[in-house]
Amino acid sequence: MTIPSTANALLAIPRALVTLCALAWANHASTDGLGVPLQTVESLDQSIQETLQGALESTESDYQEASKTSDSQRDWNYAEPRVASEGVEAEEDQEESNVVSSAIIKLKPDIILPERSESLQSTPESGAVLPANSGDPEDISDSMKESASETSKVTDRGSNRGSNEEGQSVVWVGQARITHHNYGGAEGLHTVQVNHTIYLAEVHRFDIIGEDERLVGQLVSLRDKKGGWTSFQDGWTRSACGCARDITEFTGSAYGGSDQKIVGWIYHSMVEDDPLGDILPNGAYSVKWDDISTDSSFTSTRTIIKCSESFTKSQSILEGQQAVAGPTWSLQSSMPIPMLPSHDGQPISVGRLREAFQYYKSDYHDQQTRQLIDGKMRGVYTQKIPIATSCDSKLREETQEWFVQPAIEVEPKLAETPYRWRPKRGDENNTLEFTVTVSDLPGVEGKFRFTLFDVTREKGWAVNAGDREDDALDLRFVEDDENFLAPKESDDGWVLEANRTLEEATIRIEADDYGAWGRLRCEVNTGGWWFPCVSMAGKRYITIPYDEDQNKIADFWEEQKGISGDATADADKTPEGRESGDGFSNYEEYRGFQIQGLWRDTEPTEKDLFVHNASNREEITSSVREFETKSSLTVHEINEDELDRASRIVNFNRGINQAVSRDQKGQAGVIVVVQELDDICGKAASDPSIEESLSWSPIGGPNVTQLVLVDPSCLYGTTTVHELGHAVNLWHPGGRYLVGDCEDSLPAGMDTPYSGPLNNYMRYRNAEKYIGPDNKCYKYPKHLEERRSAFVTDPTGTGMNAGPERWEYNTLDGKNYPYPVSGDATCSGTLIDKSPSLNQDAKTYPTGC
Repeated sequence: MTIPSTANALLAIPRALVTLCALAWANHASTDGLGVPLQTVESLDQSIQETLQGALESTESDYQEASKTSDSQRDWNYAEPRVASEGVEAEEDQEESNVVSSAIIKLKPDIILPERSESLQSTPESGAVLPANSGDPEDISDSMKESASETSKVTDRGSNRGSNEEGQSVVWVGQARITHHNYGGAEGLHTVQVNHTIYLAEVHRFDIIGEDERLVGQLVSLRDKKGGWTSFQDGWTRSACGCARDITEFTGSAYGGSDQKIVGWIYHSMVEDDPLGDILPNGAYSVKWDDISTDSSFTSTRTIIKCSESFTKSQSILEGQQAVAGPTWSLQSSMPIPMLPSHDGQPISVGRLREAFQYYKSDYHDQQTRQLIDGKMRGVYTQKIPIATSCDSKLREETQEWFVQPAIEVEPKLAETPYRWRPKRGDENNTLEFTVTVSDLPGVEGKFRFTLFDVTREKGWAVNAGDREDDALDLRFVEDDENFLAPKESDDGWVLEANRTLEEATIRIEADDYGAWGRLRCEVNTGGWWFPCVSMAGKRYITIPYDEDQNKIADFWEEQKGISGDATADADKTPEGRESGDGFSNYEEYRGFQIQGLWRDTEPTEKDLFVHNASNREEITSSVREFETKSSLTVHEINEDELDRASRIVNFNRGINQAVSRDQKGQAGVIVVVQELDDICGKAASDPSIEESLSWSPIGGPNVTQLVLVDPSCLYGTTTVHELGHAVNLWHPGGRYLVGDCEDSLPAGMDTPYSGPLNNYMRYRNAEKYIGPDNKCYKYPKHLEERRSAFVTDPTGTGMNAGPERWEYNTLDGKNYPYPVSGDATCSGTLIDKSPSLNQDAKTYPTGC
């Protein structure tokens, strides 16, 4: 049958477009797509396939890590690349594809058989479809050949039985590598390598109908579904123009995800005497990049050395280097795959297909037709690209290699970690369990592989507990399932692989640290391809515990504690003090501490102080509890092995996410020791070997105060509370020490440690003398003293320290005495809401102290 003139005209258009667009592609390649020759491909069946496995599993962040261009350099252009200097008419046709696509070859209406043709009704079932991986026709079994005999008829197609849109299950997966080589006009070599992850879904199947309504084959259309690519360029070239001193250096990388631009087809013959066998042998296929515009802008630096100068460089940055190419396997063709939804799954007649189909040989890409080899797409070719005379380039060529195989597509679901789960060491009741099914369809089996990765390796099992040398992985698979091999340890986790195919797999995971964290990936192998499990969030992994911001802290804990964001933050607000924080990060407070033998986490909004009662005296414990109540600090009494005795560091097992306030130095605790002291009740000491003045204590917080010393005779008073105040940077109410002014005593008086509110824990009590406004020494009125019972926020003196200045008669001895005795507190460091500090190292001197 002769094609009508309208169809001939229609076919003539794409032939011209092919020629023009192929030239445009050549210019595109010649401008940007050249590179260092690939090393010889060794065993495409295995090496390339192994390389691509990781590519399918990689997330978008993996691509971003590979890309080294700045955001400004990624302002990519979606326009078709064009070249203005090589004398080809590519510029006019830059919007057209460089290959003939099904969008260009419009089918004549009658290329699709009538949907309800009388001749197609009441026919017997069609023969079996040749599987995509069944190999060459010679390998077809006798039974299959019999089912595909000449008597095979077409079934009723009113239900679009050929369509694979809704129930698609077969995908073609693999990797392609494209290398461009551009040899400079004078010298040099510019290399561009593009690695494509191929993931083509079988979108539609169309029955090819011969004479007597005989089913002779099926045509399968392919379209990119989940593919992606990464691209790199380097090298330099020197121009042969003029004095040949124009040098261009090429750098950069780019990446891209699935963009639906890769399309293709496969033809499966279903009879031995196929009338299309001369043009479409069984397993014939073609794959092409339907549109070469993509996000692929690289950066080049051009150095121009002027001929008249000895060696002067003038650099300019050239952006927009379109340097990415797409797969093109087999000769270009005009395969008439219907594009309208109404054509989906409808039959195509042999005659119409033969009339419309044609190969187009291109000088720029694959020079031969391609067939499946053992049911797989694989091949390699190198094509020299014709170029116009140029002083910038003397040779361009392109090498493509690929390995793609069919697989039954599955998308197993991996449930998220339960929201309120957190790691607990050695708790069998806290074991995580995950169950994954290969497919929603019953009876589908696959080989499972589970990978724990990015697993933490914290020392010990809590911030201050466990072996300091133990940095083993903090999450592990439970070995209790005969369906799996023993887990294998990797650098950052574990791999658990099934030893048989299963419809469903259940795994269990335990934590060995209260701060354990990691990611879990699941894969299922069907048909030789690993398909990733997909989480409820659409990712190819989940976090353990549930942690959307991936800061190593379980999200529920952050929600419960009212914090979020930076795991290294140390911003505890309660109680108020000189600055926020207690020396422990949010993560460390989440990971928790061992406190007198029991693990517990702490409140990241409340300041924590750790105290070790070295003498194990109950009186000290009682004073510690009083200090906690009156200071509003959260105070933890810990055992000797729950801090480093030599350095007093509490978080000696600190690892990741340490507090920014401590700069990797760790946070100290306070050690209280009961020992006899000469003539004093207690003191805070930086070092027990250093003799301090008996009149004051070194102050600066737990990272400065090494020891709190208390004499046994003073255990029942408030001495311990007073000295603990110094350990958190609280000062005496006044800094004037009148040593020796009234015989051998330390007298009271204005601006002295006796000033301010009488109940202040931080003031001195019971002096022997005090100095009045006339500079005379007077007997101290001990009968007017009050018990120290509070940390104060107001410096105003009370009782005998309250103003105004006056003289009062003392009935006990019948004498007049000047008042106030010591007046208001002058040191701001004595105020509990202004001075306390836990996470600093340097001593500070508040005003008036």
